[in-house]
Amino acid sequence: MKSSTRSITYTPDIALPNWQRRAGFTLIELLVVIAIIAILASMLLPALGSAKKKAMTLRCMSNQSQLGKAYFMYTEDNRDFYPAIADWAATGGKNGTYDVFSAATNKPLNTYIGNSYEVFRCPSDKGDFWSLAGRGVNCTNAYVQYGNSYLTEYAFDFYRVKMVCGPKDNKAIPSIKSSEVGQRSSTKIIQGDWIWHANRDVTQTRHQWHNYKGKNRMMMLFGDSHAEYFSFLPTDKMNALASLPPSQDFLWW
Repeated sequence: MKSSTRSITYTPDIALPNWQRRAGFTLIELLVVIAIIAILASMLLPALGSAKKKAMTLRCMSNQSQLGKAYFMYTEDNRDFYPAIADWAATGGKNGTYDVFSAATNKPLNTYIGNSYEVFRCPSDKGDFWSLAGRGVNCTNAYVQYGNSYLTEYAFDFYRVKMVCGPKDNKAIPSIKSSEVGQRSSTKIIQGDWIWHANRDVTQTRHQWHNYKGKNRMMMLFGDSHAEYFSFLPTDKMNALASLPPSQDFLWW
C-alpha cells in the first residue's frame, strides 16, 4: 500500500493598501475634522440667526397687515369711525397682566380676527423697559404685560401723529374716520411696535425689537393696510416734534 502524502503550500502575507488596512481615524485627523466642523458652524450660525430675525420681522409685518384689514372692516361696520377704546392696549389681543389693563372681550378688533389673539403678538417683542423702570416687574414682553404688542395713537395727537382711537368714555374726542385716513393713507400711521413712540430710548435693549445697528426702526402699520419697517428721525429730533401738530404733507401724520 502506498502511503499518501499531503503537500502544504505556504502563501506569504500580501501587503494591502493603506485604505484597506486602517480601521479608523488617528487622533490628529479627528481633531482636524472637529476643527473644520467648528469653523463651518461659526460661518453658518450668524447666517441662520439673521434668517431667523428676518422671519420674525416678516411675521410681524404679516400680523400688522392683517390688523390693518381688521381696522378697515371695523370702520365699515361703525359709520366710518376707527375704534373708540378704553386704554392704550385695548384695540385687540388678550387680557393684560400689568399696568394698562382691559379684558379681551372688550377689545373691538378681536371680533374681526376671529379671537385669534396671537396676531397681536410681535414675535420680536422684548417688552417695554420704560413702563417697567423702577417697578421691579419682571415681564418678558409687552404682549404678556398688555395683551397687545402693538400701540396706536390714543386720545391725543403726539409726535405729529394724528390721533387714531379716541377714548371710549369721552364722546367729545372722537376717533379718526377712514375717509380722512384715505386722503393720505400711505403715510398715515395707524399703529406700530409698542415701543415706537420717541420717548422710548433706542439704546435700551428692550427697545430694539427690530432695530438695525441701533437705528430707530420700527414695524409700522399705515392707513392703506401696508406694514413697513419704518425709520423715524433720531430721538432728539423726534422730541423736537412732540408738540407740533400733525400735517398730511409731513413724512407721516
